[in-house]
Amino acid sequence: MSVAAEIPQPSKTGHFYGALILLIASSAGIAFSMFLVNRRSESLDRFLQLSKMFGIGVLLSTAWIHLVPSALEQFSNPLLDPYWQEYGTTQVGLLALVAGFAVQRIEFSVKSAIAKLNACLETSSSAEMESGTVPCEDTPLVTPATPSMKTGNKEVAVILLEIGILFHSVIMGVTLGVSPDGAFSKLIIPLCFHQLFEGMALGVLVGGLGVSKSHKRVLWGLYPIATPIAVGIGAAIQSSYIPDSPDVILAQGMLEALSAGILLYNTYVELMSEEVVHSCKFHSYPQGFQQVCFLAMYLGAASMAVVGIWV
Repeated sequence: MSVAAEIPQPSKTGHFYGALILLIASSAGIAFSMFLVNRRSESLDRFLQLSKMFGIGVLLSTAWIHLVPSALEQFSNPLLDPYWQEYGTTQVGLLALVAGFAVQRIEFSVKSAIAKLNACLETSSSAEMESGTVPCEDTPLVTPATPSMKTGNKEVAVILLEIGILFHSVIMGVTLGVSPDGAFSKLIIPLCFHQLFEGMALGVLVGGLGVSKSHKRVLWGLYPIATPIAVGIGAAIQSSYIPDSPDVILAQGMLEALSAGILLYNTYVELMSEEVVHSCKFHSYPQGFQQVCFLAMYLGAASMAVVGIWV
């Protein structure tokens, strides 16, 4: 008898309803953020800041407590090929490091391109006002600078952050989809809280981007559907899925390590540094409110740490 045949087959109906529940939980987190972003006021701005700080804690806890330990577990698995076992768990740090460098390089390239484009447009505009000529031949093909161009670096950072989160969501969804009913029922409730908190965190960050509403809707819409679709894929391939396959173990470990690197870089550099440490707006808040913000961040981290007991 094959290893795949020995695995208890999941109930397709149970997995369907489970995927639906995850969709609702993820959508609720995103919808909550959309509500806050679309109804801006002085009082809601502070609540939005608290939600952002809570989200920073959620994302950091996701990386440190959910992704890094799981990746270490995969790369320490004795079923891996000897080639991969030789370097061992150090590969988790290496892959996370590579992911962080890659994100930084992409952000730097985008920011440099935007700066050059804006400089060219400003030079062309000044020349046109003085002499009526256009010194840059490519300028007529470029539209004037827009708010979305000026915030392009932040937009790229959030998109890359969402990619890391989506990697994590797909891994969770497929793992959940191939799980037998007993394990599935135990995991579904903590995963709902996981999707709710992570959806709130991502939704607030997307809402703060200076892009069109249609772009925000696309970014908001990708997250809720990722895990349910992955659950469906996992349920569909369950009969041929071999969890102890070296290739499966390696792929899961690599994706989790890369996702951890993306989340850690973006959360520390783009969120904690830009939105807190070097933010004039944050420093303008009363000291008491600043302490409440930090408390919200710690509570966000604690909430995902508690979920990590089961997931």
